[in-house]
Amino acid sequence: MKEGTQQPGNALSGQQITNVAIMWGIYAAFYLGRLNLSPALPAIAGSLKIGLGEVGILGNVFFWSYAAGQIINGQVGSLVRPHKVVLAGLLLVAAANIGFAMQTSLGMMVIFWGVNGFAQSMGWGPMLRILSSHIPGSQKRRISTLFSMSFQVGTSVAWGLAALLITIGDFRLAFIVPGVLLLGIALFWRLTGLDSEQRPLVRQQSSLSAVIADIRQLFPALLIAAFIGFVYIGFLIWLPTFIQSTDFLPNSINTILTALVPLVGIPGMLLAGRLLARQSSLFLTLTQVLLGLLICLLISSTTTALIQFIALLGAVMLASGIAALALSTVPMLLVTADRVSSAGGLITAIWSVAGGLAGTVVGSLAERSGWTAVFYLWIGCTLAAVVVALLAWIRTAKSRI
Repeated sequence: MKEGTQQPGNALSGQQITNVAIMWGIYAAFYLGRLNLSPALPAIAGSLKIGLGEVGILGNVFFWSYAAGQIINGQVGSLVRPHKVVLAGLLLVAAANIGFAMQTSLGMMVIFWGVNGFAQSMGWGPMLRILSSHIPGSQKRRISTLFSMSFQVGTSVAWGLAALLITIGDFRLAFIVPGVLLLGIALFWRLTGLDSEQRPLVRQQSSLSAVIADIRQLFPALLIAAFIGFVYIGFLIWLPTFIQSTDFLPNSINTILTALVPLVGIPGMLLAGRLLARQSSLFLTLTQVLLGLLICLLISSTTTALIQFIALLGAVMLASGIAALALSTVPMLLVTADRVSSAGGLITAIWSVAGGLAGTVVGSLAERSGWTAVFYLWIGCTLAAVVVALLAWIRTAKSRI
């Protein structure tokens, strides 16, 4: 499908708005079969009679498989029709979720969830390539952060639906139902026919030298992605468990909060987008949002009950803004159009490798030393990211003088 006719001032046409909305919804749908695991972790651990640290291996394997897939599928999305890559991903995610629900051993669950991780990686890089080809350059700053809100809405729906299905039935329903829904969503995506414009690609674009060039160009952003990926994915995997462990609110309220907490990230993404639009400096914006995250985590580590929870909501909000900047804005602004898919896959891979550690590390640390120790670990990662972002901003500012 071709890009719509440009409107005066490079505003999006009606067809472009429709296309962006479809892509936004499709990528959000990936999360139905991805973060449904988080609310189910305690139930899975109880069913298998193992601890949170052990069941956390599912998060590790998922994000490491996702990271490997991002590198592979980011390159594939630069070479073949990305529409087909996204379609294959949706179908494989559906199959992996349904297969996961039928398992009774941790080993087989690990295998199916690892397959799911690889399948999930077939969505982001190729979808970024399609998105980039459907919007004018002047709109990419605004659309990149708006598109990232699909993370938050997808997470919220996945957590809420999974929590509801676990309450009314068995935790296995939290995987069967999303799997079936994704089969229908895959059919809808196939019927839309949305794809990027076909461009001649030189062979070097998929070569090792091109990947190394991407790494050099994106190096500060990759470091930030590693540190904050651990924090953000730690939130995604373990916040439902943390919320369930609090005793200052009734269980019914905690269930509702599990679904609503991810939506707090939307204001963070809007804030990050507004700061970036005003300053036109990516690393300055990252520095500012990272400092806000650091403050929220410091408050969370030194308080309890309602104040701690409010500070944690602030941390979720700001970490989501950083996720939008790192995973959407960085690949769309710092590399050429024909490298968007591969760059998006690369930075998401680094984000996921680091984040995958949160599966067992956070679970084991919470069991052994309590949640305060987890907050201290998140604070250390955020502080390191602040230093990297600040140095990158200073270097960028000097290069403009």
